[in-house]
Amino acid sequence: EASPSPASVRSLLHDFRDTPPSTCTVSLQWAMLHWNIPVRSAACCPWHNSLEVASRLLSLRQASPCQRHWAPLRGWQCSRCWSMNHEMLEACDLCRTARSSWDAMSPASALNQDGSTRVSL
Repeated sequence: EASPSPASVRSLLHDFRDTPPSTCTVSLQWAMLHWNIPVRSAACCPWHNSLEVASRLLSLRQASPCQRHWAPLRGWQCSRCWSMNHEMLEACDLCRTARSSWDAMSPASALNQDGSTRVSL
């Protein structure tokens, strides 16, 4: 399958920066650290066993019904790792960097006291 042209690619949350692949990878690794899963006898190591299980689980979800209204968290975006976070969190759920006043916020939660909106990254 051909890669989409740059003009046809858009982020799920267009008011925020794209989360880089390195951060997406770290978040998947973080999730796998929480799993106690069986090790296949043919597995070369726990790491590759976990990657195989993750790959199979994601493949199974690929065949699930569409969820047209699914969306990532949209409270605020970490200015260090660019992951999305719940609006109530005071530190990034992934890298633990403290939330700062310049972290990108969702348009709905980015209203200043005077009613003007904050510029998103």
